Amino acid sequence: MKRKLLFLVLLVAVLDGWAQGGNIGMGGSDDGVASILERLNIVERKNEAFNIFLNTTVSYEEPFEKAEQSGFHGRYMRFEARGFLDKHWSYRFRYQLNKTWERQDDGFSNSLNIMMVNYQITDRLRVTGGKFALSMGGFEYDENAIQVLDYSDFCSHMNTLQIGAEVSYDIGKRQLIQLDVSNCNNNSLEKAYPGANLEKARRPLGVTLNWIGSRLWDKLENHWSYGYFHEAKGASNRFLMLGSRLTIGRWKGYLDYYHAWEDIDRHGIASADAAAAGLTTEPTTLRDVRYQAFVGRLQYHITPHWLCFVKAFAEKASVPDDPVLDDYRHNYGYQAALQWIPDLTQDARLSLAYVGKTTTYNDAIGLPNISTNRVELSLIYRIKIF
Repeated sequence: MKRKLLFLVLLVAVLDGWAQGGNIGMGGSDDGVASILERLNIVERKNEAFNIFLNTTVSYEEPFEKAEQSGFHGRYMRFEARGFLDKHWSYRFRYQLNKTWERQDDGFSNSLNIMMVNYQITDRLRVTGGKFALSMGGFEYDENAIQVLDYSDFCSHMNTLQIGAEVSYDIGKRQLIQLDVSNCNNNSLEKAYPGANLEKARRPLGVTLNWIGSRLWDKLENHWSYGYFHEAKGASNRFLMLGSRLTIGRWKGYLDYYHAWEDIDRHGIASADAAAAGLTTEPTTLRDVRYQAFVGRLQYHITPHWLCFVKAFAEKASVPDDPVLDDYRHNYGYQAALQWIPDLTQDARLSLAYVGKTTTYNDAIGLPNISTNRVELSLIYRIKIF
């Protein structure tokens, strides 16, 4: 029976691919959610060895700016399969269907997000191998992407889908430690950092330590991490990502703080701005870049079927050794949404939201400030097909 299930999983993977629930681990919690086939009485659920999910966001967007066009957009379409073969083995695949297929230097397509296998050694110790989303701190980072109206620039420019291995250990008292060792990038140095003229390192690996803990009877949750990526000889990047979330009754809110010290511009934001300002004449990746961000979200469940939330972020980019680019960019985001959940047994919702963002630059760089605002009506759903 196990061989047949494994064959079926591999066959589907070859024919198409997969997608995502949450960013890390085995995805979102689906306890008590019946699949479509179960609800139609086509099949009877006997185990959790094979589950298929479709994650989609389709929206109608109406921008405030006259130069922008309104219209319908398919923002996300992701297909996911995951399951538990026995008390030790589990797997997860995730594929983004609205991404063009392009083979990367690590051997995988850029649209294949996750292809991993877990082995539960003991009740507390687990190992993971394959391609997966690195375990990092912060709650915005770990949200299901279909439910995010707009990420902060810090999170949206992160490259954390890597091949590697993870060890997770439950240290007790509602605390979990995760250690990831992975590739730094999906592509070669020349492709990842054009014009940087970097000398290859013998072991270009990244190491991330992540702590997840709950306090105050699970009302306060913390996701903290520190990551070190040895990109090349003389070039390493470091990330501090801290997130805390508090739940009190119908209220739930989190605050994240992100900080990146990048010997070589991994986010690529400062390098793109420098090129747009004419400070570089050809694709060039900057050195010694700093990024910081605060992200906050507050949610209130009006009734079981209705919820509203506000979200904001403030972030900055700086190249301290360059007078023109020192503290040159500030980015602010602000969002508000009202959402209706028609069926509490399914993860589907209709969302009416306002989304705004303002980016300002210092006078030395000479780039115009940017402000975008829109109202959008979105259908967001995570369907459990099987």
